[in-house]
This record gives sequence, structure tokens and C-alpha cells, in this order.
Amino acid sequence: MSADAIRFPRCSPRLSRAASFALISVMLAGLAGVAAADKDVEGDGPDPRIQAMAERHRAFLDDVEALITPVERDVFLDLTSGFRRDAFIRKFWDVRDPFPQTERNELLDRWAERAKVAREYYGSLDTEIAQTLLHFGEPTSRDIITCDLLRESVEVWAFLEGHEKIAGSFTLVWTGPRLRSGVGMRLWQPGASISQLVSPGLVRGFGNDAQVANLISTECIRGDDLLQALSLALPLDRTAEAMEVPKPSGEWAQSFIARSTEIPEGAGRIDARVEMSYPGRHQNRTVVQGLALVDPTQLLAAELGDYRGFDLLLDGEVLRDGELFDQFRYRFDFPAPAEVGTATEAGDNAGDKGVLELPLIFQRYLRPGDYRLIVKVEDTNAESFYREELDLVVPRVEASQTVAVVDADGSVRRVDAASLEAEGSTLPASDGRWMTPSPVAASLMEANASISTGDHMIRIRALPDVLMVGKLRVEARTRGEGIAKVAFELNDKRVMAKKRPPYSVELNLGASPRVHNLRAVALDAQGDRLAVDEVPINGGPHRFDIRLIEPQRGKQYERSVRAHALVEMPEGEDLDRVELFVNDSRVATLYQPPFEQPLLLPQTDDVIYIRALAYLRSGEVAEDVEFINAPDFIDELRINFVELYTTVVDRRGEFVEGLSAEDFVVEEEGTEQEVRRFESMEDLPIRAGLVIDTSLSMVASLQDVEKAAYQFLENVMSERDRAAVVTFADEPRLVTRFTGDKSVLAGGLAGLDAEGETALYDAIIFTLHYFSGLKGKRAMVVLTDGEDSVSDYPFKDAVEFARRIGVSIYIIGLDFGTTSQEGRNKLYSLARETGGDTFFIDGVRQLGKVYDQIQAELRSQYLLGYQSTGKGSDFREVEVDIPGRRGLDAKTIRGYYP
Repeated sequence: MSADAIRFPRCSPRLSRAASFALISVMLAGLAGVAAADKDVEGDGPDPRIQAMAERHRAFLDDVEALITPVERDVFLDLTSGFRRDAFIRKFWDVRDPFPQTERNELLDRWAERAKVAREYYGSLDTEIAQTLLHFGEPTSRDIITCDLLRESVEVWAFLEGHEKIAGSFTLVWTGPRLRSGVGMRLWQPGASISQLVSPGLVRGFGNDAQVANLISTECIRGDDLLQALSLALPLDRTAEAMEVPKPSGEWAQSFIARSTEIPEGAGRIDARVEMSYPGRHQNRTVVQGLALVDPTQLLAAELGDYRGFDLLLDGEVLRDGELFDQFRYRFDFPAPAEVGTATEAGDNAGDKGVLELPLIFQRYLRPGDYRLIVKVEDTNAESFYREELDLVVPRVEASQTVAVVDADGSVRRVDAASLEAEGSTLPASDGRWMTPSPVAASLMEANASISTGDHMIRIRALPDVLMVGKLRVEARTRGEGIAKVAFELNDKRVMAKKRPPYSVELNLGASPRVHNLRAVALDAQGDRLAVDEVPINGGPHRFDIRLIEPQRGKQYERSVRAHALVEMPEGEDLDRVELFVNDSRVATLYQPPFEQPLLLPQTDDVIYIRALAYLRSGEVAEDVEFINAPDFIDELRINFVELYTTVVDRRGEFVEGLSAEDFVVEEEGTEQEVRRFESMEDLPIRAGLVIDTSLSMVASLQDVEKAAYQFLENVMSERDRAAVVTFADEPRLVTRFTGDKSVLAGGLAGLDAEGETALYDAIIFTLHYFSGLKGKRAMVVLTDGEDSVSDYPFKDAVEFARRIGVSIYIIGLDFGTTSQEGRNKLYSLARETGGDTFFIDGVRQLGKVYDQIQAELRSQYLLGYQSTGKGSDFREVEVDIPGRRGLDAKTIRGYYP
């Protein structure tokens, strides 16, 4: 290589050389950061919190210096027990798992391997060069180059196959003293003078870098290798970009510390006591039931919704062999003391205090063995606490409809509720004393009698995640003895019952696309249910649902009931909590499975109903309800809460803002409905589907269509919004699943190919199926340049399916000059039925304006919610009017299926 041919890459103009170096210096401040973290607040010695840690916890802090956020570090340092630090470390890696759907954590594995290599090379992770290896991984080759001409040693890392963030081969070049630890090694700055590498005395003898390079090439044994490495060195701004690691918000760490059972220093105390029992088993685990009884006279009542009451938070930790085995959280709401009807009488279990104790019931499944249980109860209104630690010896419990109790000699036996109350059997108190069980524990016997042992199971075999019509054969598999037959129900109607395996049935789903509900029930010889499974057909990947499998319709309950809910989660979402209500009063909130909770029933002749609500982190809600001891004429209650996304325009077609709920009149089937929810759309998240025609006739326009579509997504999407891309020609294709990552969406829109004919109606039905199950504001934007020509489904099926799914459809007709009026009318009709709109434009130059109008409408809507008074399952027509404001027009869906 000649000296004159050498090129030295310059930094990208996005960052100056100084700024790039500063950025890397900040990111790689490993040694300085660790040293600072080890200092206490006064700066006069090592941080005692780190000194008190086990070696494995100090090593964790050392390993993740480049990953951990300040909030996470503070939380970790404030933890006082080893098992909580271990649990923190597991959660730390979980929230960073790039592919949580896989069994392994790719980032953890990669980081651990790189940390091992860095320590082998440099002894520790405290240096800049070791920290860089953590981010880039082991290079293809690592060479040490020495020469008498060089001021210092040079270490060259060659990455011949690129990096996960950098395509093509490149090098990283380090200079500094040749020390085993790597202390003092500095990353070479491309574009810097090569004269910096040679001894100062030699520099004065040469006039420019080319002469210095020529000297290195001729005098150093590996001079040409060094010059080649310098020419391929990665610019510092690219290096900084490659080392950027996405860091989660500190919310998870704050939530972690909030869920611990530690009590803040100086916090107030409340009195309570804990009773434990083992009322049944679930498969090979014992049901461990705890009852924390709290004296309400020391609690602070506050406004909880529409009434004054208590808000109690119960956190628990289960330790096994000194490690955190299980962690749980419950929230309980109680009305003010004078109104407490489900608490226990004071004279029975609270001495002579003359108060009602508040029962906090928690339940876990544990294998037989020895455990340590820690329970913390917080009065969130007064920030006062109760904390208890007790040892649990969890027995092995056989299947029975009775309850396990512990006698004074420590033996475990099973009795029913009546004998327990009659003979005064004792339960172990948290302080080791023995006590007569409280009336609450006796009242729970009824609820505990329905605990499922899990011995019987039925599961419908997985159905394909595609839109299905016509004939479909399904099969259910069972487990457990005593199953006399399996009944299949489609949309709540019995289809067939089979007495012997294989338990399969052929269903007729009809020729038109619909969402169906399939249920398989395992029955014993008396016809009683042993197990149930339920799945949607054509429910889409985003179905979010909760259903109560206990209490059961037709059964009688007197003092207590076990609420058991199953939650069906949509793709890519996280569950926040499940709330349980007795009538209109929220009584318990569960933050983790199993979603089972014994509930005490009010002693009244009125009809009682149990409600279960599931909340996603995104704010979406699913609900189910079941009556207790309902009269024969009440077979079920459907909570038909209808949400209408409504656009209001004036005579000029401009959006009207500033309206209130009182301005609107909503009618369903001609009957006025009470508007119970009213919001502006500004803060509500949007799910948008972009459906793009890529048939052969689009070939000349497709590149401009791609740009306009991405610009629409760029303008309409906020951090909480999600979008998907579907293309269609002869058949539809999901290009990009729902995501909030605009770079992923851009990739899905890039390089589309035009070929084939136009299956417009199939594409609409395909995308509606993908939307199925999603709640909230949903919009589909369809771009096409011609009428449907090859769809399998007719237009009427597209309209009917759109009515059932409830997605607003906006249709853009591109260059429809030769399209028939009938074709235009069909598109008008489809958009009008769904509360969307239709735009016919002459060319792609008008696309930007149309997309702007659509995104403005999506952000300018009102949400009207009402509790429907309608009955039955037929289509219900809806109309929204603004009678007091002349010249205004309200646009929403034409109706819906309940």
C-alpha cells in the first residue's frame, strides 16, 4: 500500500469529532462510574450498601454498569436482603429480554459471554476497552502491533462480518500503554493526525501524515496492516450509535420496590392478625389460604369513588430455602365501619374491642414443604403498616370437599364447615399461639368447597389462526376419571355430545365470515360439569376477554362464593390487574394469577351479582358478570356498554370542537340512551391499519404511494398508537403487524412490488379479521385504484363482517375515472356503515392532502359511551344527533351487533 493511497475516514456531520468523543467518554465511564457508585453521599469512603452486599451482587453491578439506569441502581442499592436482590436481578434481565416469546434471554446470554471474554482479556470490566468489548462482542481478530517508531502499543480489533447494528467489515483501533488490565487504552479517532502515533522526536523530521505513513509502512514489521486498520476504523459517531442500548423506564424498578414487604422507616403501625389454612389442592399443589384480619378503628377512611371507605394493600413474599419463591399483591376496598357487612363480629373473634374486623383473603398454590411467609398490609390512606413473618409447613392435601385444619398437636385433618364450627377446632396463629377459627374462616368453607382440584381437564386443540368458513372439524382432549361425556356448544347452542373418545365434532360455520364461540364441556354421569374449555373461532390474534367459570349459573350460594376468572390476553399486551365486584362495590383487586378469590356474600334477599374486570396496561378493559341465586327468569346479564367514536362537522365540512355531552342525543333502535362516558379523542390511542392495493395497475404510482403512506403514519402516530400494513393484489398479505416502531413500518412500506389483480373485498375482510378483538379507536385506511375483480367473498359479506367487527373504514379511490357508479356506491356504502369516509382523487399528488384530512378526523372525534337498553342479538341501529346546534352533522357507525 502506498502512502499516497491512504484515506482517513472523517466523522459524520451528525456529530462533531469532539462531541463524538465526549459521547463515548460518557458511555464508557466504567471505572469512574463504579468508583463514584462505591462512594457514600459524603464522598469520604466506599458506599456501605455495596460493601454489605454478597460478592455475586457486587459482580452484578460491575457487569451491568453500562446497562443499568440511575433509578434501577438506587433501588438495587436500597434493597436490604439477598433474596430481594436476586429477584431484582431476574427482573432486570426480564424487562430487557429482546424476544420474550423465546425460552432464552438473548441479551443476558450475549452479555454474560462478552463479560467473560472481557475479564479473560483485561482482568475486569472497569476500563474503556473492556466496556467496549461488552457492547461489540469479541472481534474476528485481535492483534497487538508494536514498533520502535510508535509512541505506544496499538491493539487492532477487526470485525470482518460486521456487527448487529453495522453492516460490512470495520476495525476499532486502540492506542496506549501495553498493560494487561487495558488501563489507559484509548480508542483511535478517525480523521486525527497519524503523527500522533509516532514518537515526538520523529514527528519533527517529517512534514505531513503521508510521509509518516510511508515511514510506518517501510520501518514497522506490520506497518501496512496498521495503516489498513486505520483506514477502516469506525467513526466515533458510528461507534457511539452501536453502543447505544435501549433502557427501560424506571417504572418497573419503582414497582418492584413498592411491592416488597419492607416497611418504611418511621411509618405508622396498624394492628392485624393472620390465620392460615389449607382448604384443598390443585393438581399436585396445596391451596394455601391466608386470612389477615384488620382492626378498622385505627384506619383512615377516605373518598373511594362514590363513598367513604378503606383502601388496604396486601403484599406477600414466599421464601423457600432462603430464596424468593413467590410474590403476590392484592388490594381490598371496604366501606366505612358502620356499613361493613362482610366483616366478622367483634364479640366472636376480636375480644371486647366492640369493632368489626376487616377480612383480607389471599390464596396461593404451593407444593408440600417448608416455607417462610412474609405479609405486609398497608393502609394507603394513612400510610400505616402491619407486617408479619411466619413459618409454613404446607401439608399434602388429598382431594375432598372438606377443609384441612391443624390441631394443637400439629396434626392435619379434614373436616367440613359444620363440624369445624361445632367442635371448635383450632388454627395456628401467626405468633405461634392457637386460636379458635374466626367466623370468617367458617364462612369461607362454602367457597372453598368449590376449589377445583385440577384433576379434570378439557382442552380444545389449537385452531389455525386464519379466517375459517364452511365445515370445520375440532377435537377436545380430556384428563381425569369419571368423565361420562363431552358436549360441544357453538354460540351457546348444543351441537353434539359424545360419550367416548375421540371427542371430536364437525361444525358448520356457514359461508360468510363470522366470529363464533366454541365451548367444550366435560360432564360426569349425573350431568354435572367437571371441566370447561372455551375458544373463539375467527377471533383474531388481539382478542381480550375475561370470563367467570365460578360462580356457576344455577348453583346456590349462601355465605360465600369462590370467584374464578380466566383471562384471554391479546398479542403483545400486558395485563395490569383483575378487579372483582360484589354488585357495584369493588371488593378485591388481583395483580397476578391464579385469578381466584373467595368472596363473602352480603346477607340479603336481593339478587347479587359478581363482576370481573380485566385491565390491560394500555387501559383497555374486558368484563364478565354472573348472578348469584338469580330467579329463573334472569338467565344472564350482558354488560352492553357501547362506545361510539363520533365526528362532528359544520356546513363547511370543518371539524367542530368544544362540544359537551349535553349537546348529543344518542338513540338505539329509536330509544334514547343515557350518555355515561364522554371524552375528546385527543388522548385516546389509535389502532390504524393501512391497506394498500399492489395490483399491476398500481405499478406507476407505488413509489409515491409508499411515501405518502409513511408520511400519514409519521403524522398520525403518537407514542401510544399502533399501526399495521396490509397489501393486496390477488390475495391479501400482512406485511407489518401492529407496532409503534415507525422504522419497522417504514421497512414494511419499502420496496412494494405491483403484480396481479384486485381482491379488494378479500383484503377488507382479511384486515377486519386481524382487527378482531381489538378495543378502542380503530381505523382502516384502504387505498385502491380499481374495482374488485378476483375476491372469493362478495361485497355483502364485507359489509356484514365490518358491522360485526366495528372498525371505521376510510377508502381512497385513486384515479377512478373508469370505475362504474355501482363500484363507487359500494365503497360509499361500506364507509358510511362503519363511520368512515370515501375519497376519490385523480392522482397520487392529492394523497398527502387526503391522508392529512383522515388523520385530522381521527384526532378530532368525540367518544360517546352508553349502557344499551337493547335486548337480543340482532343488529341494532344507532343514530347520533346534535339537536340544539343547527348546521352540525354527527358521523358515527350505523349500528352494531351486541
